[in-house]
Amino acid sequence: MNSADYKSEGIHDKLLIELVKDLASIRRLDMFAKAFEADNLGCWERAQHRMLFDVELTFQNKTICVETKVDSDEDGRWAGDWQTCRIVRDAPSMSYTKDHIEYRFVTYGTAEFYTKVVDGQHRTGPAFPCFVHITLERMIEFVEEACNVLQDPTLYHGWLQAMRLEARKRGEASSLLDEFAAFRRSYLAIDGDNDFPRNRSLLCMPELAFPVFDALAREWRSRGELLEDFGDVSVYPVARGRPPIHDSIFNLWGLWCRGVGKKPFIPRGLYFEINEDFNLNVKTEETALGEKGKQRVWSALDGANWPKAVVGVKRDYKQTNLVLYEIDFGFLDDVRNICKVATKLAAVLRAAINALDRL
Repeated sequence: MNSADYKSEGIHDKLLIELVKDLASIRRLDMFAKAFEADNLGCWERAQHRMLFDVELTFQNKTICVETKVDSDEDGRWAGDWQTCRIVRDAPSMSYTKDHIEYRFVTYGTAEFYTKVVDGQHRTGPAFPCFVHITLERMIEFVEEACNVLQDPTLYHGWLQAMRLEARKRGEASSLLDEFAAFRRSYLAIDGDNDFPRNRSLLCMPELAFPVFDALAREWRSRGELLEDFGDVSVYPVARGRPPIHDSIFNLWGLWCRGVGKKPFIPRGLYFEINEDFNLNVKTEETALGEKGKQRVWSALDGANWPKAVVGVKRDYKQTNLVLYEIDFGFLDDVRNICKVATKLAAVLRAAINALDRL
């Protein structure tokens, strides 16, 4: 198998099933129990794929339902009916499950960083809290330890290497993007623009963007003044094109939802998010904004009192919703210093909101 195979969730599921079988055959299910936080398993009975969720692992005393994600999002983000909630609702009625059911949510890729907003709370991992989140780091430890006790672990070497490579990209995300920033600055300086030409180049590095966006989200939530002024943030993917390109989204959720209290007022239909280009975009869901409405937004933002070195450019194109304005605030220039990125983003938001408040 080459590394591209491991973007398929089915490959991970097949290997997990085989590994559990192999551990059961040498009476080392204790290793699985430790990694998956599952005690009192009893003897192994069966492991197989299911339609409702990805893997059924049934033991003498319980069934463990495993939902697997690599880069795909948990279904139900926009419908308000999360996939993990449906699994918990429907699994007890399946003829193959034991009376005692436990749930695990395993993430091997960027899905580990996607934010779920449930009952007003922002969390990563599964939307339904009774699922235990098994991270990439935990899976690497599990497979490494299992390979050390198996007589012939050859089947799992490629799997383990793919997971290690994914972890390495996460660890080096900031430094890789810092190197990329130098090229980006030189290239964009030729045309004097703040983003790559849409018909020439497409930046899509979700395995680097999402760890950095996750770090920014955690920094944001650690600073009470940012939460008070702008509300919480959300990180999630959007599939675009064929084949799908997973657009990396860092959304100013608290502003989009226009909370209460001291959160500033945003004109109806406008919202802010950072996409895979690491620029702050002003977008709208409004289909009836009209040319006059666009002109008012452009005029307001062109007249904003931007911080030094910030470059704002008006836009007018569809990317699911309408992109109206794009602001390069130097995210990649300080990608090694997420605290500074958060401070710069807050300053740009204040300038944009002050400008839009005059509409």
